[in-house]
Amino acid sequence: MRASVLEQTGMDYVTTARAKGQTERRIMTGHVLRNALLPIVTMRRSGRQSDRRSIVVETVFGWPGIGTLAFNALQSRDLNLLLAIFFMSACLDRDHQLARRRDLRHARPAHGD
Repeated sequence: MRASVLEQTGMDYVTTARAKGQTERRIMTGHVLRNALLPIVTMRRSGRQSDRRSIVVETVFGWPGIGTLAFNALQSRDLNLLLAIFFMSACLDRDHQLARRRDLRHARPAHGD
């Protein structure tokens, strides 16, 4: 958190806010802390959103899988691997949703039924 705050205080938008005459308290709460919390909140949410069931099944049966890979990437803070896993999961989920809509569209009963 500290490193994130220090990184944000050197950004151009903080300098602009100071030039506009905003108070340090307003700059810290409205700009710096708001943007510094983004990586921390993202890490917490990604940890919660990972499918715990798949991790348990993979652990119990000793199967190497995407759940364990995501969990290990989260623990080691490998953000590139996590991003790739979430991107591929989103693509597969979207493909699944589109296929389901297509199946439901073709499975409609006739008007006479």
